[in-house]
Parts: sequence; structure tokens; C-alpha cells
Amino acid sequence: MNEKKYNGWTNYETWLVNLWLDNDRGTYDVIMEFAIEKAVCVMDIADWLEDMIERGSPTLKNGLYCDLMTAAISEVNFYEIAEHWWEDTKEERTEYRKENEFEAVEDVENEQGEEFTKAVYTKEV
Repeated sequence: MNEKKYNGWTNYETWLVNLWLDNDRGTYDVIMEFAIEKAVCVMDIADWLEDMIERGSPTLKNGLYCDLMTAAISEVNFYEIAEHWWEDTKEERTEYRKENEFEAVEDVENEQGEEFTKAVYTKEV
């Protein structure tokens, strides 16, 4: 596997997607909300980001530009971007879960080594 690096990221495509996500205020706020309030693990964020990017892609007719766009997006390491957001929201995520009456909140690893938030919600619905 050819490991490319660009500004500390896996590759240019990953760096570029994260740059746009970080620098568009509306997108940034939506991702922060998801990462803090809904994500239980890094993979939740990665899957959600990939889906968001795919849904936001313009519809292109088959051809050169469609192939280039598809190739570029396929190079994005969404898991790496998700790890960045997971780490950046750790304090806010913990505070949110405490404020919303989660009994126990802790970051743990599953068998695959993926970090996730273990929380028990105690608020009566």
C-alpha cells in the first residue's frame, strides 16, 4: 500500500475534505452537534461524514468529471477525519452526556481497538 502524506493527513483528498468541513461554519456546527450528541464511536462519525459528503455531491453525467470526482472521494480517509472530530469533541461530549443524565460515561476500546463512548442513560422518558 502506498502511504501518501499531506500536511499530516493520509493524503491530499483527506486533508482537503477536512479543511472544508472545518472552515465552513454551518457544516462545522452540524458536525460538532453530531459528534457531541449522537456519535457513540469514531465509526459513527466516519460513516455519517461519508454519507453527508456523498449526499452533497453534485449529480454529474458519466464522463471525465464524474470519474475524477468519484476517484477523489474514494481516496478520502473518513475514519481519520472522524478520529480528529472525536478527539476535538471529547470534553464537550463528556459534559453533554453528564448534563443529560447519563449515569456513566467513559471512553473504552472494543475488541477491534476502536474507541467508543460507553454511556448509560438514566433519564426517564
